[in-house]
Amino acid sequence: GRALGHCSCDYKFHMELIEMNDEVAREIPKVVDAGVSSFKVYLAYGFRLTDREIYDAIEAIKPTGVLVAAHCENGDLIDALVADKRKRGELDVSNHPLTRPAMIEAEAIKRFSTIGAALDYPVHIVHVSSEEGLYQVLDERDLGHAITCETCPQYLVLDQSLYNLPDFEGGKYVMSPPLRTERDQLVLKQALLEGVFQTIGSDHCSFNFEGQKSQGRNDFTRIPGGIPGAEERGIVAYDVLVNQCNMNVVEFMKLVSENPARLYGMYPKKGTLSVGSDGDITIVDKNVKHILSKKSAHTKADYIPYEGLTVTGKVRDVILRGHHVVQDGSLRESYLGECIP
Repeated sequence: GRALGHCSCDYKFHMELIEMNDEVAREIPKVVDAGVSSFKVYLAYGFRLTDREIYDAIEAIKPTGVLVAAHCENGDLIDALVADKRKRGELDVSNHPLTRPAMIEAEAIKRFSTIGAALDYPVHIVHVSSEEGLYQVLDERDLGHAITCETCPQYLVLDQSLYNLPDFEGGKYVMSPPLRTERDQLVLKQALLEGVFQTIGSDHCSFNFEGQKSQGRNDFTRIPGGIPGAEERGIVAYDVLVNQCNMNVVEFMKLVSENPARLYGMYPKKGTLSVGSDGDITIVDKNVKHILSKKSAHTKADYIPYEGLTVTGKVRDVILRGHHVVQDGSLRESYLGECIP
């Protein structure tokens, strides 16, 4: 009810499990009946579940057949590395990636996949950021474990050198997993071309730089993690994959539209143009070169992480269930979004 009349695209709800007990287990089928087609658990941060709780969650989800996804980092090890930095007084933003190295991501991917395999149920890894994490996914597939995965545009175009920017500018890029190296970018791009990833997400979680991110100016652990990026996701990914890496546009469309629709239980209503499907079409003018900036963005946040990035390709028109909502790059009809059953 709260979303109705506030959203300009169609949406579906996704549930995070921040505790697991018998009551939650009993509620899961009811929640799925109400239209939720995906659950997410965390292996790190304050709302993380234990391995046993994740096992119990997957066991409860299994009869419903819906997606179970995880944020994969080792929470206990992050806490240990952060405590070490605090003891040493090393609290500027450049320490953020040092407390979340790629091996911490890879270990958690292995563990989550193992729990899924123990129950013979497929798992989904969100925002894979590193070569090590990617190789862990491939190893799990070699073992016969059913595992799908996503990466995000920030891991393809931004890197960890941004955490060293002067005057706390690096705080804008604090997210988890953190930005990695240029080598990781190359490996992820190659994996996308080879069909290793099923989807490209934004991991959009926006905070203002002033007043929110800036709380951690003297202590990186107080910087809220996450970046705005929903608006730029498609076009940054398009520029990188189609323009720079020569990905076939049909394969690109699968990553940003068809595969997510299938994984999240919206296909064939969404994700395809066929008889009986929703008339959703995004038209990209592939010849328009432009510079991404906060000035032209529609975000409520006070910055965008892609400021100054030149891309070729711009969304010109959007048709939502037959309504021509974006015309010549501007939103003509707002808030027509509906909840996808």
